[in-house]
Amino acid sequence: MNGVNSVNLRKITYFLCRHEGEWYYPSQLRRAMPLDMDEEELRGELRLLHKYDLIEDEGGRYGGVFDRTLRKVLMTVNADLYGLPVDEFDSYLRNDNMLDHLGDCSEQLELDLAEAEKLREKLEVLRGAHNNLKGRYYEQEVLLRLVRHIISGRGGIVRGIGVTAFVPTIGYHLPTGEEIDVVLEGGESVIMVQCKNYLPRYLNKITRKTVDEFMEKAVRLHEDRFPDKELRLAFFSKHGFERRLEPYLKERGIVTEIER
Repeated sequence: MNGVNSVNLRKITYFLCRHEGEWYYPSQLRRAMPLDMDEEELRGELRLLHKYDLIEDEGGRYGGVFDRTLRKVLMTVNADLYGLPVDEFDSYLRNDNMLDHLGDCSEQLELDLAEAEKLREKLEVLRGAHNNLKGRYYEQEVLLRLVRHIISGRGGIVRGIGVTAFVPTIGYHLPTGEEIDVVLEGGESVIMVQCKNYLPRYLNKITRKTVDEFMEKAVRLHEDRFPDKELRLAFFSKHGFERRLEPYLKERGIVTEIER
C-alpha cells in the first residue's frame, strides 16, 4: 500500500471524495486537476485506489466514496498539500462535527419517539383494560344491590321476584353482538340494567341517544327471549346524571335509583 501514499494518489482521493456524486473518465480527471502523470499511469493509479476501496469504479468512470471520516483524515493530514485556507478548513471540521452530533441526536430522538409510541400504546391498552374492570366492578355492585333487595323483600324494581326464582347475568350478549350490562330474570318479570361508571366531569356523555339506544336493545331482547314476562328497565350511573336528562329518564319509566 506504500504506493497509495504518493502525493498524486492523495490528491486524487481527496478530489473525488470532495466531488462525491460526480464521475470522471481518466482523461476528464486529468483536465479537472493538475497531475504529474500521463493517462496510462493515471489509469493504473486509479485501479490501485479502487482496489483499496478509496474510490468507486462505474464502467471506467471513477468517483469518490462518500465518507466524511475519510475526508476529514485527508484534510487533516494533507491540509497544506491541498492548499486549503485555514478558515475554510476549520469551518468544515466544525460543521462536520456538528453534522455528526445532529445525526446522533436525530437517531436518539427517533429511538426515543419509537419507545414513547410503544409506551403510549401500552398505556392505551392498560387504560382500556382498567376502564373495563371499573365498569364490570360497578355492574357487580349493582347486581349485588338488586339481589339484596330481593332477599330483604323491599319491593320497588325487584317486587314480586322470589328469593329462589331469579337468574342473574352480567354482560348479556344479544345475537347482534350488543350487550345489556345486567339482566335479572324472575318468574314473571325481567329486569334489564344499563350501568355507567363515568367520573362527574364525563356525565355529559350520557345523553338521550344513550338512553334510547339502551331501550331499543332492551326491547329487542325482551321480544326475542322474554316475550311473556314484564320488562322493567333501570339505568344506574355511579355519579348520577346531568339534571337536564333526569326528566327524560322519568318519562321513559326508567328507574335510576335503588336504595343501598
